[in-house]
Amino acid sequence: IVYQTVAPASARMAAIKTERTLIAAGCAAAGVAVGIGLAHLFQPSWCVKKQLERKDTDGKGEIFCVNVTLYIKPERREEFLSCIQNNKSGTERTEPLALEYTWGESEDSPNTFHFQEKYKGREGFEAHQKTPHFAKWAEFADSDPFTQKPEVVLFQVATE
Repeated sequence: IVYQTVAPASARMAAIKTERTLIAAGCAAAGVAVGIGLAHLFQPSWCVKKQLERKDTDGKGEIFCVNVTLYIKPERREEFLSCIQNNKSGTERTEPLALEYTWGESEDSPNTFHFQEKYKGREGFEAHQKTPHFAKWAEFADSDPFTQKPEVVLFQVATE
C-alpha cells in the first residue's frame, strides 16, 4: 500500500459553509479529482448529521482524513463489495470517533473504488484500525485482490 501524507495548509482556509465544500476541499487537498465518479460524496446527508452529533468537545477540533483509491481484480469484486460494506457498517455503528465513511465506484474505470474517511483526530483512525471489521478488511487486502497498489493519502483538515 502506498501512503502519502499531505501537510495542512499554513494559511487560514476560507470559511467552510457546507459539508459539500469540506469534502471537495479534502478531495482536492488529497489530489483526488472531482468528477471521477465521486459525485455521491458531495451530498452525504448522513455524515452531516453524524458530524453535528459528534461535535468536538475537547476544543481541538482536529479532523484526520483518509482518501483511498483501490483497484480490484474483476474476479474478486463481489467478495470486495461484501467486505467493504461490512467495514463501512461496522465503522458507522461502533466507532464514536468516525465522522464519515463514504465510498463509490469510478464512473470511468470499472472496479476502481474511491474512499473518503474522516475521523476525530489521528487517534480515531488508529482506533478504526484496531476493530474486528477492519481486521476482516486487512485479511482481504492481504489476499492479493488488487490489480495495482492501492493509493492512500492521509491528511488533517486545514484550520486557522
